[in-house]
This record gives sequence, C-alpha cells and structure tokens, in this order.
Amino acid sequence: MHAAMDAPTEILQIIFEEACHAPGAHASEDVPLQVAISQVCRSWRAVAIGSPKLWSQYTYWNGKNFIKELDRLAHYLERSHNQLLDLSFRLEPYDLIKKPVLRPTSSLSVESRALSLVQKATEHAGRWRRILVHIDGETEETYPDPPQSPLVFLQQISLPNLETFELITSERFASPEYVSALAGMAPKLNFIRIDAITLLSFTLSQNITTLEIEWTSSSIHRSPILLALREVIASPTLISFSIRGVPSRMSPPAEYYENVQAKVSNLKHLRCSNTIAAPTLFFRIRYPQLESLTLKDLTIAHIAWKFPPSILGGIFPALRTLAFIDCGLNESEHFVYSIAKHANNISHLYVLKGAFRMNYKCSFYNLMLHILEGFLHSRDNYCKNLTFFVNQAYDSWQDEDDIRIYRRYALEGRERGTVRLPSFIVDRYKVLDDGLWRELEDSGVLEVIAGQNLQMFLPPWPARSGVGESEGLGHGTRDPFYAASTGGIFKS
Repeated sequence: MHAAMDAPTEILQIIFEEACHAPGAHASEDVPLQVAISQVCRSWRAVAIGSPKLWSQYTYWNGKNFIKELDRLAHYLERSHNQLLDLSFRLEPYDLIKKPVLRPTSSLSVESRALSLVQKATEHAGRWRRILVHIDGETEETYPDPPQSPLVFLQQISLPNLETFELITSERFASPEYVSALAGMAPKLNFIRIDAITLLSFTLSQNITTLEIEWTSSSIHRSPILLALREVIASPTLISFSIRGVPSRMSPPAEYYENVQAKVSNLKHLRCSNTIAAPTLFFRIRYPQLESLTLKDLTIAHIAWKFPPSILGGIFPALRTLAFIDCGLNESEHFVYSIAKHANNISHLYVLKGAFRMNYKCSFYNLMLHILEGFLHSRDNYCKNLTFFVNQAYDSWQDEDDIRIYRRYALEGRERGTVRLPSFIVDRYKVLDDGLWRELEDSGVLEVIAGQNLQMFLPPWPARSGVGESEGLGHGTRDPFYAASTGGIFKS
C-alpha cells in the first residue's frame, strides 16, 4: 500500500482513470469510485482532483440523497475542466426502487429530478460527447400535472461535440420535438436511441447514421408509429437501425396493410426484436444494400407470410449475415429452408436458442437440418459460416442422420465452410457415431463453441462505447438489444 501511495503522479493518474472508467466500476452503491479514491489520503486526493479525465464520466442512478447528487454533479463538471463529458441519468419513481438503502428522503418526482440534473449539466453543454437520459415517469395518479421535458433546456444551445444521445422515457413523458431539434445543434451527432413514441414527431437529420428504438408499451398508437417507422427506415442516410420492445401478439388493423406505400431502404444493418414492428419491416420494403439482418424474440411464421421466400434474393440482394436469436421456429422450417436455397449471398448464418417449451423441443434440430438441406440444394449459395447454439440438449432428437448432413455440407459442397456447434451437442454426436463424427472433425470445418464465448459470434453492429457501459444497460452485454428475455440465450 505504501509503495502505491509513493508511485509517480503520472502513474497514479493512469491507474485511477483505468479503474474508474472500466465497465462496472463502483466502490459501493452510494460512493462512486472517483470519490472513494479521493478520500484515501491527501496525496491521492491531490492526484485525483488534479486529473480532469477522471471526472469526465458521471452516472446518476436514483441516489439516496438527491441534493447531494446535484453537488456531486457540480464537482464533476468543475474538476473535468475541458474534457469531453459522458453523462448518464437513470431515474425511476421512488416506489419502484427495490433496495431500501436507496430510498431517499426527498419527495421530488422523477421528472423534477431529471429537470434539475439536465439543467445543471447544460452549463457545460459544449463539452457533452455522450448523454443518456432514461426516465420511468411517475403515474398520473401520483403527479397529475403534465411533466415538463428535461430537454426544454436544450433549446437554442450549441452541442458541437455531441456524438451519442439516448432518451428513453414513459409515454407520458415523451418529448419528440426536442429530440428532433437536436440535430441542428449537434453537427457530430450520429447515434440516437429513443423510445417509440418519439417517432411520431421525429425528423431524422442527415448526420444520423445509427438509430435505435425502444418500444416499451404494446398499446400506444400502433398504426401511426408503424407509419413513422417506415418513413425513418427509408431515410437515404440511415445505415443502421435497431428496434426492440416488449413481446406482444397485437397486430395493426388489416386496413393498415392496404394503405402503406412501397419503400426502398438504404440500411446496411437491421435488427428487430419487436413483434408489433416486425411485419411492417418486411411488407413492401426492399433492402438493396442490407448486409446483416438480426431477428430476436420473434415468431418467424408470423413474418414469413409477408413475402414468398423465392423472392428473397430480390428483397435482400446484398445480404451476407442472417441471425435468428431466441425466435419461435415452429412451423417455419420450410421458410428457412427456402431462405437457405434462394438468398444466394448469405455467408454467415446464426441460429441461437435458449430454453423452450417441451412441445417445441424438436424444432431447433429440425430447423438446423432444413437449413443445411437448403444450402445443399442451392445452385449458387454456399454459406461459409454456420453457427448453431442452444442452451438445452434433447438427446432423443439427435441421431446419425444429423451427422451425415453436417458431413455432406462440410465435405461435399463446392467450397468448405465452418460449422459451429456447442460442446454438449458435439459430445452427444460422438456417442451416436464416433467414426462418422471423427471424419467431420478431421475435415477441419468444425468449430466447437462454449456458452461464454457466444457473444464473439454475434452479427456486426456499430460499437457502443462510453456512456451506458458501466450501468449494465445490456444486462450482461453492453448492447441493450441483447438484454435477457425469459428463457433466452442471454442471461442476466
């Protein structure tokens, strides 16, 4: 300990900065690591306070003493000097806070706290690089007056360094007009993550290349939001679009599909885990430049009827990567077989599945075999990388025929591809036919994967960095899209 205290100031600064900015870095629930370090001794306090980068990331998550938190924010803003700022404000109604230690003495509503925090931070708005505002608004019964948006303070304020902006609120606390106005004030802004209700008044500017939508309610203005959604994804400058939300069986009225106009999207990356939005994404929309498509927590059969698989090559002529993650695969085997047969450009295919009901237990394995058969029967298509992963093994649905199809795919195709399988499936196949399986292993096309390495195989997406990483937004990953669902492949 004495040696650490006597280390050169430059070394201590590097150590402190690396420790404080590492994902999940917290001294305790009440004391941020920066503050804890500055309280160790006089010399460490001098080093910490004299390190502007150390104070450039501020996170508020329902502090017990809100007034004290305002003071802490002021100290961070002052001590960070001219460093660019990463700010994160996550607020919930006090009655939703589970841990008693976090229950505050203040009676301020969540909206009032958000207003105070953002207002204070706008004193240094010119230094904002990333900002996250996540607000679960109070109920109308508790606070009947309409809340004021915290973004009201951003009007006519220049944000020359802002690159990432995330605003997730309740339906009652939406503020789309302020989000749309951000683009003109932030020339470097390229990444926006907003709630679905904001789409109703949202205007996408040319500098926005990545947009993520959180659909947190299954009842709000479905048809208007879906129409707005179609307009957004048809933006000529948008490259990456992601939408996720609560699972729901609710669908737009039939007349919705009668009135929508055909669209062409320039997206290169598309992800969807929202059952309300999924059908409209594939109805009368072409994606001539789409390179990667990720579908999560969806029932594939509900999407398949929107277009015949035989025209997939025309809808997705540039598609290279296709992923089905925790999707309902029952009664969709013919559809994915047709995808494998007709979508001639796919080179990477992922089928990842968590726990599922017993009556669907054969679906995953049948699906794997249909995909492999589809590729084998295709004249032009040959997928170079196949990744199959499931959290559960059902021995009765695996037999020697599976191995033979893997072997045919790996050894008899026009090129050699890679088949990735989880280790417990591999172990089962070895028991079934060790000789046949050894032949496949010796071919060099088999790659055995473990659950903890699954994330390295996920489809490409623009990197998420800075604000939000240390707050656990992804529940086990840094990407909220892969937040764990019930029985899903990604665990909390």
